[in-house]
Amino acid sequence: FPVTIVFLDFGLSSKDTEEVNPVAYLLDGEKVLSQIPPLKRSRHKYEAGYVISVAGSPGMPGAALLSSYAALRSGAGLVRLFHPPGMQAELSHAPYELIREVWESTDIKPLEKELSRAQVVLIGPGLGRSKFAEKRVKKLLSRVELPCVIDADALFFLAQNPSWTIPKGSVLTPHRAEMTRLLSREEKRDSFEQSCRLSIRWREGSFPNTAP
Repeated sequence: FPVTIVFLDFGLSSKDTEEVNPVAYLLDGEKVLSQIPPLKRSRHKYEAGYVISVAGSPGMPGAALLSSYAALRSGAGLVRLFHPPGMQAELSHAPYELIREVWESTDIKPLEKELSRAQVVLIGPGLGRSKFAEKRVKKLLSRVELPCVIDADALFFLAQNPSWTIPKGSVLTPHRAEMTRLLSREEKRDSFEQSCRLSIRWREGSFPNTAP
């Protein structure tokens, strides 16, 4: 149902409100835009942020391309997509700016050099739900110290393994069905309450996407 938020002053002084420890923040367009750094015509790509994307699987290139391209379009200076072998032809029409690199195993060592240079990791779009993919997600979440955007199939594995930990500052992006799976229940409940419950479970993460 549509919701109208109305702000009412009920007598608290500014000093009182400043001392309150909030449990949630209401974001609007103006606040979001204020957090976006201004563009500088003189900056180079490494000053604009480096995103590592671990996504895709043979036969499922779309989500990997869409999410990686979105990172580029949103302003990232460099995006490197690590994908399984056998996808080279499917990814041949990717934007020239997208760096593509094959990751053949579950060993994280081939990624370590780039992880040391990046600022954020995207995990999950189009990975599939094989045991191979699950091992990759587990290894990344346990070893990576960068904030992660955890999406799609990575959320599925996280729901199947609630004891896993996630890196500090990570963002989980479940839709309603994925949120239900993460909570291990079928009944529907207010999405804000769902986000609060999951934030308690994974204290390092936030949950911005709980819409249908």
